[in-house]
Amino acid sequence: METGTGLVITLTQGGQLRLVDPKKGSTVELVAADALDEAHPELATLGLDAVDEPISWTTFGEHLLRRDGKLKAVLMDPTFLVGIGPMYSDEILFHAGLRFDRSAATLSAQEIRRLYRAVVETVHEALKYGGTTLGPDGWVQLSGKPGDYTEYLTVYKRDGEMSPRARGPIVKARFGSGYTYYCEQTQV
Repeated sequence: METGTGLVITLTQGGQLRLVDPKKGSTVELVAADALDEAHPELATLGLDAVDEPISWTTFGEHLLRRDGKLKAVLMDPTFLVGIGPMYSDEILFHAGLRFDRSAATLSAQEIRRLYRAVVETVHEALKYGGTTLGPDGWVQLSGKPGDYTEYLTVYKRDGEMSPRARGPIVKARFGSGYTYYCEQTQV
């Protein structure tokens, strides 16, 4: 069993759900499904889930157009879309051909479709390859193996490298308290 395993739930149809927390900062609470909203009202404010719930691009677009903010910030807002951080937002925006500082409210229907497709494909590809591990203390799979999606990152932390879509370099720019990575030539 992995170091830091705090809980193992064996499922009746095979498989296990494990809580692996070497730092021992997690808590587990069993709540009846009909009492979940009352026990954890903060969960009601969570947005769309590109993995758990199949959503149409039109539903995605309706939710997106209600936002008035820069695309990167909107993608990372858990009240819009859960589970997207700085790394995946950069990758999604690159694949959609959209700049991080574009206003979400200005997107055309075609751009919304491209963004939706990039969200779904990026998240599913990352899961397929076991996530992303950056640095020696980065996230690892239950097996202890690093995530293989790191090899498929196209822009994140690749500033100065040539863009896979253009003859120019990947650029690093300030965004909020961190940075964003993008291709100046192909992201509009």
